[in-house]
Amino acid sequence: MMELATSSFDGLNSLEILQMTNEPYLHSIKLNAFSGLTNLRKLNLSSCHILEKINENAFEYGDRLEILDLSNCQLKRLPQKLVAWTNLKSLHISGNPLHCDCDMLSFLPEVLRKFPINATCFTPPWLFDKNIMQLSENCTTLNESQLSIAIIGASLLFLTILLLLGICIGRHFPLCNKISSNKYRSRNKCRSQLYSKPFLITSPINDKSDLLSEQTCYTTANHSTSNGML
Repeated sequence: MMELATSSFDGLNSLEILQMTNEPYLHSIKLNAFSGLTNLRKLNLSSCHILEKINENAFEYGDRLEILDLSNCQLKRLPQKLVAWTNLKSLHISGNPLHCDCDMLSFLPEVLRKFPINATCFTPPWLFDKNIMQLSENCTTLNESQLSIAIIGASLLFLTILLLLGICIGRHFPLCNKISSNKYRSRNKCRSQLYSKPFLITSPINDKSDLLSEQTCYTTANHSTSNGML
């Protein structure tokens, strides 16, 4: 027997216990393979050493199953929809090369906390031999080293952005200061020449020619008088 096809047990609706251990050629169980087994309470598929796939809809009445033994097979994944896991009274899945991806970890750790079994991950490599019961349901596809690299990369990117902002701001401040300085000079720029340097030198006042610029200027000032004053 290489596979269990659809309706393999048709007409056995009164069957309560099904033992299929040590089936050396059984490698897959197809859609609705156990359909019609309305009273099935116990299923033992242990030590089917090449059994690697069970269709998630293999059971028609999976919610009625109480005892399930899938130990020592080649199962990598257990579909969440396969049976009503929380209704089981006994479960055995150890001895399988289970792949602990996000789908598996979304439900299996919680299920296994009900049963005293030691089920471990086989893959991915960073979860090898980890007890599934102790793993978190909050799943990530990154391993610890990849997470560290991602965090460091994000931090470096943030610091680089801050550095570039600092450089840009530093370059614009001198420009602003220069513009402000030019505006100040333009406001105080001479509006009209009052005296020329030669005139002041030949005037009867003390000679201050060395302190004078080429032209002496004046600026206008606004004067106002108070109301009622002459």
